[in-house]
Amino acid sequence: MLRSAKQSIGKTATRQAVSLIVFTVGGKAFAMKAEEVGGVESWPASMPVPGTTPYLRELVRRGRAIHAVYDLAGQWSLAAEETSPLCLLAKWGASEVALRVDSQIPSLETADVDMIQPATGSHPGLVGTWTHQGMDIPLLSFRQLEQQIRQAA
Repeated sequence: MLRSAKQSIGKTATRQAVSLIVFTVGGKAFAMKAEEVGGVESWPASMPVPGTTPYLRELVRRGRAIHAVYDLAGQWSLAAEETSPLCLLAKWGASEVALRVDSQIPSLETADVDMIQPATGSHPGLVGTWTHQGMDIPLLSFRQLEQQIRQAA
């Protein structure tokens, strides 16, 4: 008696990959999904504003748009770079939030999802850790951070 064998035509192992933007704040590397980044430009003048939302204490103007500044350096207890910082725009609901990042130009990297581990820290917006070139780089999501802040309010 012959048994029929199922053939797995067209089934090949494919690796899942994601595009990440890698940037530094206070010399520490961070990553964010490329789809959550709206751009990088020189740092505009900022204006302090009062408020009770954690780490949102400044505003910047870009043309006609005004963006809240998220203090990532303060959240992670880092010393922000003072000379020639850059402004990274991260998706925040229907708009964007500005992050003051180091002057080192952010890079676009392709990450194997197998190299991303779920978050274990207590930092808001932290969704995982990406192991790249022997370093564990925090993976952030400002969309999730926004949701966490709204739930806490």
